[in-house]
Amino acid sequence: MNTITIKRSWQGGPLRQFSESPFKGSIPVVGGHAGAYICDLYDHETPFDGEDGGVKFHDGRWLCAPCGERHEADKLSARRRKARLFYQTAKNQPKPLVLGRLFYGNALGLDNHAESDLGREAGCKFAVRNGEQK
Repeated sequence: MNTITIKRSWQGGPLRQFSESPFKGSIPVVGGHAGAYICDLYDHETPFDGEDGGVKFHDGRWLCAPCGERHEADKLSARRRKARLFYQTAKNQPKPLVLGRLFYGNALGLDNHAESDLGREAGCKFAVRNGEQK
């Protein structure tokens, strides 16, 4: 009876089929025979040859080519979604309320006229003091 076990090729390495005796599709290795690599994502066997053969390391997991491509596409999609959310959040920020003399006058040493022009250029809303907008 031929028992095939699935274990890591080395610590942190890819999963692979191993057996002490030969089995279909296996190759001789030290200590027995090795078969197909196993994808970490869905535990399916990978083909031996071609573009989809074997596994590649993606962010801490050994994935076959189709799963690796899907993983990379998902990462790109997540980055785009995060950037879109950041842009939407930044675009919809409320304008700061600035008290003309308290902020601009003291920090920049400007007169009232310059404070108002500078604040309006920056798109700031000024507090109303004594019925007039600063």
